[in-house]
Amino acid sequence: MNEQLIYLLESFARFIEQGFNIQDIAVFIQPIDQIGFVESLNQCMNEGLSIDDALQKCKLPHYFLEYYQFFKLHFSLSETLLKTLKICKKRNEIKRSLVKRLTYPVFMIVFLVIFSIFVLVFLLPQVENLFNELNIEKSILVKIVFILLKFIPWIVVLTLLCLGSITFFTLFSIKQQRYDYIDFLISHTHVMSKLIKKYYSIKFAIYYNELLENHYDALSIIETLYQQIDDSDIKMIVYELYHHILEGLSIEDVINEFDYFEMEFKHFFSLIVNNQTYDIRLDDYILYSTKQIEIKVNKMIKLFVPLIYGFVSLFVITIYISIVIPMMNVVSTL
Repeated sequence: MNEQLIYLLESFARFIEQGFNIQDIAVFIQPIDQIGFVESLNQCMNEGLSIDDALQKCKLPHYFLEYYQFFKLHFSLSETLLKTLKICKKRNEIKRSLVKRLTYPVFMIVFLVIFSIFVLVFLLPQVENLFNELNIEKSILVKIVFILLKFIPWIVVLTLLCLGSITFFTLFSIKQQRYDYIDFLISHTHVMSKLIKKYYSIKFAIYYNELLENHYDALSIIETLYQQIDDSDIKMIVYELYHHILEGLSIEDVINEFDYFEMEFKHFFSLIVNNQTYDIRLDDYILYSTKQIEIKVNKMIKLFVPLIYGFVSLFVITIYISIVIPMMNVVSTL
């Protein structure tokens, strides 16, 4: 979500909190609006739309509207905006952190792909032609190296395509709420299964925690979520939880047996239910999960970048030993 849009909406919420009417607020924040938000909002409201409908028309991100629609049922307009923006800012913070950490590894991957294609398309054909022109007999080692150099780039490219396809398929399944696909991924993959469970655990925790802080009990929270979540990719999960509870199962047992939640979330949830206190909250779990994601990304980078360096170095050294040295030997005999 655009940082300026967050600032505008935050200012909007603060002015509402102080009791200003919406028309005056629009005049106040108009001078700092460089993205046309206020103009769009005014146009919608001049057409007779409510503030809720006007915000819907202002082309705000889907995830903002999702949380906004839920919070507005329980809080005032200013509180709803501030709570929604708090989540959006945290989302932006995580996104910036991941982009910053992943930029260099992604650059290295792109370099590796380009280098592999260069070897496959340009270098090897030229070297083979040179060997043939100089009538150099390839040793068994050189022949093996040539075969490997032809296959390794394809392996690199196909591996990256497979990883990209699996990632896209997972995101598509979550966004489209294809739970048959999601069940398959959870049952048959390890890494994607952990990522899916992490995603659903954090998102459910965000909703649950907001109601928990307002002193709803566990059963009331599930009932409220079931009745009021419409435009969310956890709707089906809440539906399943609600109907298991109606069957007479305790909420703790339902959560512990639910395949879509990770063990860390189940542990935090059990602490909250058993302690019957608000000293332990799910925002502690959300903070813990955020830090856990950052740590795992850092570990992956520390492992992945040296592997790419090693692979490229091995590639170059192998080419030199198997191709350049035999060529030099032939030249020295002339």
